[in-house]
Amino acid sequence: NDLADAGHLIAIPAGENRSKSDQGPEAWQPPAASSWCAYAQVWTSIKARWDLTATPDEWTALQQMAATC
Repeated sequence: NDLADAGHLIAIPAGENRSKSDQGPEAWQPPAASSWCAYAQVWTSIKARWDLTATPDEWTALQQMAATC
């Protein structure tokens, strides 16, 4: 976790954190569709900042969530 980047650590209810576990956006999305845009933006910015790749399924899920912006 990069504590200098506010997007890296976002407080969420314990139940949501447990349901998410270590799943990426291809397997888990925030329960509130109104949060999908921000979630996709933060996830994508972290991937870009650290030059990380995304699987095809992960990329598809991010595009679908970003379409709600």
